[in-house]
Amino acid sequence: MPEIEGHFFKGVRWGWVRVEFTGGDTLELRREVFADFGFGNGSVVDADELDAAVKESDRRHGRSVALRFFRERPRSEQEIRLRLRREKLEPETIDSLVADFTNQGFLNDADFARAWVGSRTNLRPKGVFLIRRELREKGVDDDHIDAALAQDYPGELEVARPLAEARATALASEDWVRFRQKLGVYLKRRGFANDTIERLVDEGWEIHGGE
Repeated sequence: MPEIEGHFFKGVRWGWVRVEFTGGDTLELRREVFADFGFGNGSVVDADELDAAVKESDRRHGRSVALRFFRERPRSEQEIRLRLRREKLEPETIDSLVADFTNQGFLNDADFARAWVGSRTNLRPKGVFLIRRELREKGVDDDHIDAALAQDYPGELEVARPLAEARATALASEDWVRFRQKLGVYLKRRGFANDTIERLVDEGWEIHGGE
């Protein structure tokens, strides 16, 4: 069984410790795991105990990484899985953490979809096409997307009209061709449907055209 020859805090990530064994092997553990397992210089560690310490260290590290990730904004399950894979965690560790976060209410793709639709309605208005594409890219299934749009999206005309009005005001001096082109491209980039764009272009021209 390996014996711990030394442990060092310099030259490793903050909150971690480098453990050196007789024979030259080394590994890194989170400091609190090193302490919780009662390790120290001269400790003799069997393989099962060492494996358990490594798994617990990975688990706590993954949880810490994920919680920081959650602070920025709500996350989908796929986003969390991809973020944890970057830490080179074992698949079973990731599965366990995802299950914990789901049970604790941190992860819920239905709630995530609703929050995303809300942000694309009020903060960064987008059309249905673009919202669907964004949520699918984040691994949210169509049932959750459909439900979120039905419940929280008031409709493209309502969402797009304030954008179109502000842009039409800025384009009031343009002729019809350039007005139509510029306003249409502006709304298209935000994922609004062609019929929505055509109606709002006509409305904008009727109000602001030729000013």
